[in-house]
Amino acid sequence: MQEEKNSQKWQFPSIEILDEPVFSNDKPQDTEKNSKTIVETLKSFNIVTEIDKVKINIGQTYTRYQLNLKSATDISKIKELGGNLALAVASINGTIRIDAPIPGKDTLGIEIPNDIRQKVYFKTAIKNLTEKEPDSGLIFPLGLDVEYNLINTDIKKWPNILIAGSTGSGKSIFLHNIILSMLFTKTPDEVKLVLIDPKRVEFSHYKDIPYLLKPVINDMNEAVRILSWLIKEAKRREGILSKANVETNTEYNKKVGKTELPDILVINDTMEEIMEIDAVKTEAKIIKIAKISQKVGIHQIFATSRPYASVFTGLIRENITTRAAFQTLNQISSRVTIDQPGAEKLLGNGDMLFLPSDSMNPLRLQGSYISLKETERVVGFVKKQATDLKNSG
Repeated sequence: MQEEKNSQKWQFPSIEILDEPVFSNDKPQDTEKNSKTIVETLKSFNIVTEIDKVKINIGQTYTRYQLNLKSATDISKIKELGGNLALAVASINGTIRIDAPIPGKDTLGIEIPNDIRQKVYFKTAIKNLTEKEPDSGLIFPLGLDVEYNLINTDIKKWPNILIAGSTGSGKSIFLHNIILSMLFTKTPDEVKLVLIDPKRVEFSHYKDIPYLLKPVINDMNEAVRILSWLIKEAKRREGILSKANVETNTEYNKKVGKTELPDILVINDTMEEIMEIDAVKTEAKIIKIAKISQKVGIHQIFATSRPYASVFTGLIRENITTRAAFQTLNQISSRVTIDQPGAEKLLGNGDMLFLPSDSMNPLRLQGSYISLKETERVVGFVKKQATDLKNSG
């Protein structure tokens, strides 16, 4: 009862403790010149389109040129011309990405990296989220699309996520986005975190926050043991839900009028480390939790900078179909992560492809950036409040 009483007094951090966004007015690229170059290059390969029908979306990271084409044959031809188009427009990283067709549209997209990139700030993303109506989900901002739409997602809808990206791709900052979103929108009795950090770097800032189910886990044998405990907890919760005649932990909490079964969010920044302990048994544990996670409120987010088939195994990918890919070293790593090429052409620093389990087409987004100092300010606020509530209660 004390925890429930304290949750009623809990105050979320103010977004004012976050850094104010800074924007540049510089033009990211010469869109008129690039439009003409694209049309002329395609014409040289007998693919006809018109300059005045090229629709342009100038995003934070890249600019998308939308083309209407006459046939599917033209689409397949353009996919083979990526190198020619990148050379013609003098792409800053030597590549372009072709999105054919653009999800939800009848057009093809040619995505050219911007010479000047703009950051998406966490303050912008979390403000958009906190201004919406309260929700029972575990919602966090994914990022900004090329049409400047801030896209949020709900972990309870996609209860398990695989994330991959090379060093500097923005993968770890993305994980901080998830954790900090919980701190801005959920009380410590509504969500419990299990943070696995074998390198003792990424999650050390969160030591002693009241959201932790266990202290930050650095030992991989302990990480495997916690997976075993979570399976027992999942079975315990299944029994409770069955007796209460409800389908999910969310419904149960509403029925009893308090949070007896909080959501548990497991986040592992270096999945390859846990798979080295005992790959077969660890894989089986992860899959067992994944199969019932949406019902019982136990969710898994596994990230790696080495998306090998021995880490994201076939069975794990089969059971965890929601993926987020940041820049990968090669096409093979992209295929292991999102079952298709494309992530190898991303630009790093938060440029990502998000593939929900109900789609074949990934959504390209620019993830939001949050600094270490901002993280420390938010964590400091949360820790102080927990201490104050404990002393007053």
